[in-house]
Amino acid sequence: AMDLDRIDTRDLQDPGTLDANILQRDQDALSDVRIADWRPLLSAYNQLQRIRQYYDFVDIDVDRYALTAGRQQVMLSTRELDSGSLAQVARTWQNIHLVYTHGQGVVVSPVNQVDAQGLPILLVSNIPAATDEPALHVDRQQVYYGLHGADYAVVGTRLDEFDRPGDNQNSENTSRFAGSGGVAVGGGLERLGTAAAIGDMNLLLSADVNAQSQLLLHRQIQERIQHVAPFLRLDSDPYQMILNGQLVWIQDAYTWTDRYPDATVQGGANYLRNSVKVTVDDYDGSMHFYAVQPDEPILQVWMRLYPSLFTPLDQAPPGLTDHFRYPEDLFNTQAALLATYHMTDPQTFYNREDLWNIAQETYNDRVQPIQAYFTMLRLPGESGTEFATILPFTPSGQNRNNMLAWMVARSDAPNYGQLRVYRFPQGRLVFGPQQIEARINQEPSISSQITLWSQQGSQVLRGNLLVIPLEEAVLYVQPLYIQAQSNPLPELKRIIVASTSSVVMADRLDVALNALAQGRSGDVTGSAPTQQNAPAAPAAPSTNVDLVAAARDHLRNAEAAAGRGDWTTYGAEMAALRQALDQLSAANGS
Repeated sequence: AMDLDRIDTRDLQDPGTLDANILQRDQDALSDVRIADWRPLLSAYNQLQRIRQYYDFVDIDVDRYALTAGRQQVMLSTRELDSGSLAQVARTWQNIHLVYTHGQGVVVSPVNQVDAQGLPILLVSNIPAATDEPALHVDRQQVYYGLHGADYAVVGTRLDEFDRPGDNQNSENTSRFAGSGGVAVGGGLERLGTAAAIGDMNLLLSADVNAQSQLLLHRQIQERIQHVAPFLRLDSDPYQMILNGQLVWIQDAYTWTDRYPDATVQGGANYLRNSVKVTVDDYDGSMHFYAVQPDEPILQVWMRLYPSLFTPLDQAPPGLTDHFRYPEDLFNTQAALLATYHMTDPQTFYNREDLWNIAQETYNDRVQPIQAYFTMLRLPGESGTEFATILPFTPSGQNRNNMLAWMVARSDAPNYGQLRVYRFPQGRLVFGPQQIEARINQEPSISSQITLWSQQGSQVLRGNLLVIPLEEAVLYVQPLYIQAQSNPLPELKRIIVASTSSVVMADRLDVALNALAQGRSGDVTGSAPTQQNAPAAPAAPSTNVDLVAAARDHLRNAEAAAGRGDWTTYGAEMAALRQALDQLSAANGS
């Protein structure tokens, strides 16, 4: 009933130790490891890119785009209007409903990079949004429909709408809604009826509203969808997408029942199918209900009842399916059931001898189940990296935190929707997230540094501990953020990586991975990465000209390595560059 029979279970033969050879072979996956945690990033967006107090970033979405340097995983958030944050004196009926009607654009940053201060590198930023990436360009940046649940808006009135701040503090740019997604206010009795329907007589009495004005209703996207299709269950995490220059929301929707025979009810349903994906245009609110599983029996009933509501998937605009994700709520429901129903032996199942738990982590000093997370990875036995959702399992019961298996849902075509479970061999200890957390706390040079930051008045935020499969081994990655008590702007200061044998902390991922490959442990911040199989070093240059030429060569090699995602070589070349610059400085007495 929950499609657990579709799960492909595979046994890992030799998890082994994460060594330098595995790290070298998986450079393409490691180049896109997610070091940004969405919670501190959301806070940083609101600190750095809110621009005005009446804007707000509500959520962070993870997606992948074909950027100039290649396909890359990014985090994205929408700058929505929060009219409740207008200054008290500005909260007039005209301002709330006629003038401040929409948000402005999105902010995008890569998941695998920060700047020298530990702040996000912004691929799309500011108002109006600026970007050098064609795939992230947005033609129409006004956001009338979103997550915030903004009140109704009246457009096409005698007043211009506030569009965005001007070039100086006291100026502003205005705009007028040019879409057709609203309800005509009309005149006379029609206008009276509209005002009565929404319970606001200001709509009838205002001289700024005319017969050509439009009423924009149900601007919270999930509420909007539910008014049209209340029979669909909606996933709790709609996400923003940039598609062909337009801002579009994607909402996963389910056909469901709680009356499937002999099936366990989970979350109020015992049958769930992601048979519909809904898109909502940020600008005009237009919706499309794409039937992604047209043969699903319950959906077929609704399609017969409402034949004009659903659109075949082959009529979707180009590029839409490239941004489909396996829905989180469905994945979490299946994982919760799999914790029990992975047992196929009747006696084992009856005695509940092999129950699993979703692995736990410590986040912000609280122990909680790990949230399923999106990442780029190469699955064991597969040739290329892909976008997928992961969740690890541990044994049921207290103080049993070793990892038994991990579940993955694939989101890229042609494998979209495939589910796999990889089981570790019985009798082989593979550390679970909580055990890695304990090892981090027990590493003296790491724990002492965290304590020192705390004593200096900073709050240390330990991000999500990610479990990253590399071939049959496992890499653990956790970002560390520092946030001053007086300024809630989190900065990514350290990255912790771990294997079965080592725990390493550094200020850069490449430094940490190099130390891990060498079997080192502890805080290696400031160490230059080395490469075991690096080319033989050239003869030491002796003149200023030679030193400058050598520095230029190392910089060129480092840039080339970064372009292809070879961070090990990049680190080695940057170390050689620093050495050449030091020699040049010494040769000139500076």
